[in-house]
Amino acid sequence: MRTVLIFLSVMLCSMYLFTSSVHADFRFGDDVVIKAGETAEEAVCFGANVRVYGTVSTTAFSLGGDVIVENGGAVKGDAISFGGDVRVRGYGTVYKDAVSIGGSVRVDDDATVLGSCVEPLEELEGKFDNFPGSFFSECSHSFKNFTDKIPGIFLFGPLIGLFGVFGFILATVFLIVKLAIKLGIAALLVSIFPQHIDTMAECVRVNFLKSLLLGLLCIFAIPFAFILLLVSILGIPFLPLYIGFLILTYLFGSVGLSLYAGRILPAAEHRSVMRNTLLGVLFIGLIRFLPVLGLLIGIGVTAISFGVIVLSRFGTSITAGT
Repeated sequence: MRTVLIFLSVMLCSMYLFTSSVHADFRFGDDVVIKAGETAEEAVCFGANVRVYGTVSTTAFSLGGDVIVENGGAVKGDAISFGGDVRVRGYGTVYKDAVSIGGSVRVDDDATVLGSCVEPLEELEGKFDNFPGSFFSECSHSFKNFTDKIPGIFLFGPLIGLFGVFGFILATVFLIVKLAIKLGIAALLVSIFPQHIDTMAECVRVNFLKSLLLGLLCIFAIPFAFILLLVSILGIPFLPLYIGFLILTYLFGSVGLSLYAGRILPAAEHRSVMRNTLLGVLFIGLIRFLPVLGLLIGIGVTAISFGVIVLSRFGTSITAGT
């Protein structure tokens, strides 16, 4: 898990440094403190806390720490914590959304959050009640009868141990961890590139079938490009860049698709862009948990994520390619 977080940190840093239109200061392992009277464009920290006594003009983000808006502090964009809490104290103000993935959002009585207070993992509660297999009842039943299943597990080995109770629990844990990572990436990208994400969502709505077909072509073309680089001596050094580019492209496109998915859910007009996007991530993630159908949906999601990137030119045009 730690390796995954380090990898994501590097990827997210790269996006900030090379594609963001504003300069960002990063800290690894040390608190970022914006003092009273100071103004920072962004406050971004990995492995520690962000404390805002002054003003952050855009985003306050922490991976593995808390985002704390102190008395009198102001974040004019989103306050996002992945793996920690978001706290707004005293007369602190968050002008957009306060988002905590894996933690909680706590707002004092005198503090203000003008957007939404979002704890997306909390919205998983009850989502599986009617899921195939009755998720929570199955887990409860499994644990209650665990001792009865031990002889069978030892007798039949991996058939029951891997694909039975243990496999179900492991798959569920993997799903939740994967959703948490996707939620963190989505929250950050929406905060940095709100207009681009919105444009991609609109492009999916207008060109859904074309995005799917174009994305399928991209999926077929990707291995051929990889092989060409692999067999070429000059191309081998570019393989890491190619793989990194594909990952970033998929992540960017999938967030646009998630916003589209969130907007087709009921009462979307009353929710912020951030909330619709995170609900879309949850919605897609949950339906991908379905057997067989989930695999087909996963292929479709991947295809549309690549296709919308091409059609919208990375979220700069709705009608590109039409």
